[in-house]
Amino acid sequence: MARRNSKSHEFSSSMTHHIGPVVVWLVAVICVVALFYQRSQRIEVLGLTRGRVHVVASAAAGRLIRMAAGLFEPVQQGQVVAVVDTLPDNDYARALIQERQETIKAQMKHLAAQLLPTQERLSAQAVNQETSRAADARRFAIDVENARLRILELRTRIETDRITARALNAEIEITRELVDQDVIDASELQRVQLEQDGLRAMIRENELLLAQTQANQAQATERLNQFSLADVQTPSVENALEVIRREIEVHDKRLHELLVELSAIESRKAVKIHAPFDGIISQVHGTVGGVVDVNQPILTITQDRPSEVVAYINETLADEIEVGMEVQVVKMGVEVKMILCEVSSIGPRIEQLPQQLWRSPTLPQWGLPFLIKSDSLDLLDLAVGEKVGVRRP
Repeated sequence: MARRNSKSHEFSSSMTHHIGPVVVWLVAVICVVALFYQRSQRIEVLGLTRGRVHVVASAAAGRLIRMAAGLFEPVQQGQVVAVVDTLPDNDYARALIQERQETIKAQMKHLAAQLLPTQERLSAQAVNQETSRAADARRFAIDVENARLRILELRTRIETDRITARALNAEIEITRELVDQDVIDASELQRVQLEQDGLRAMIRENELLLAQTQANQAQATERLNQFSLADVQTPSVENALEVIRREIEVHDKRLHELLVELSAIESRKAVKIHAPFDGIISQVHGTVGGVVDVNQPILTITQDRPSEVVAYINETLADEIEVGMEVQVVKMGVEVKMILCEVSSIGPRIEQLPQQLWRSPTLPQWGLPFLIKSDSLDLLDLAVGEKVGVRRP
């Protein structure tokens, strides 16, 4: 009986000695598998946070004269971050503009000095024109009056000659009777008849002159009427002075343009560059006193908090992602944080992952990018460009 108990004890000790290591290894394997399984359940894909990054540069070549903020300092939207002098060192534009201003001022004084002489000259011209018009009116009236007097004279002469002609006609009758009675010679009758014929010819000529004079009177009367009705424009003194005033106003506008141009040139001595959004100065490229160019950055402003995440899923699993799907964004580190978000959009093609997301620095990886946007990313206290995990909830 003692031997049996001894053998049983030896068998039990042997089994305990062999099973113990196996159990330990099994437990270790189970723990490792559990850890890998848990890790695979925690993080499915990786991504990078993304925020606005703006490179501040000058719109024109110049000299950087002031930096309003330094490296890693926060700035607000609209804040002046740099001041640039864009005027060349040998710029003479201001001197030329000032000379042009003096020239325009002299022209304005010259025009102002012409106002009074122009007024006097035009007033004298108006008086002369009025006097000349009155003289012309008198001349036309005199022509009409002369024609009327000539008509009266001719009519009087014609009537007188007619009376004389009738008297000669009676004298001819008496002379003819005396000749028939041989009281006087026949030559006396011929003399009276010739005198009558001449008087009749004079009457006919005066009648023709009367008709012509009447026509002349009608024409003179028409000319007088037309002259009276004619609207003679006299030079307006006020209109002429208004032209000069308008020209002075034009010069004044040009002077104002030069003032604006000079103000613009003065403003180029200190061109202010403002921050486009709230952020932090992440890089400083320029130095105060140095020359900056159009394509040369002065500083870089980065958004303080990221607003989106770009993650990449393996191309073999690309069919599992879709817009609107809920995912968890995980902040990796000593203290793990996560928030629930939605997939906003999915990229159209497979892309190479950023090197920061490669498992090996020498082995590039590829995947389908998708975008996650959420205002709740601020709760994770992430930095722009930080690596995060994305998994199914």
